[in-house]
Amino acid sequence: VPSIYEEMILSGCRPDKKAKAMLRSALRYMKQTLFNS
Repeated sequence: VPSIYEEMILSGCRPDKKAKAMLRSALRYMKQTLFNS
């Protein structure tokens, strides 16, 4: 889990659908770059 997501939870900010979608696409991008390198 990215530190950004952890920070959001720790600060009491509940991620909305938009944030979740952004997080999902970010995770997908991170996985692609990891697998491609």
